[in-house]
Amino acid sequence: MSVLPLISVLKFGSECDAQAGLALMVNPPKEGDPSHEQHEAEAAGIIASMRRRARMMTDGFNACEGITCNYTEGAMYSFPRLNLPPKVRSHFTSASGFYSS
Repeated sequence: MSVLPLISVLKFGSECDAQAGLALMVNPPKEGDPSHEQHEAEAAGIIASMRRRARMMTDGFNACEGITCNYTEGAMYSFPRLNLPPKVRSHFTSASGFYSS
C-alpha cells in the first residue's frame, strides 16, 4: 500500500493549518513543555518589535510641525492631531467644510 493516500487523508487543506494555529494561540505551551522557552522568547520579540514600530510612528508624527500624537499602547493605531493655525481654522466650521471646499 502506498503512503500517499495516507498523507492526503492527514492533510485536509488550509483549514487545518488555520485550526492548528488557532489552537496554539489559545493554548500556548505551558511551563515545563519542551517549546515553552522558545514560545516565550518569540512572543516577547514580537511584542518588542511592535512597540518599537509604534514608537517610531508616533515619534515621526511628533517631529512634524503642527502635528501631535499620543503614544500608541494597545493596538497599532495612531491618532495624530493636526494643530492648524487660528487663521486657517477660522475659514472652516467643520471637517466636512474643509473637505468640500
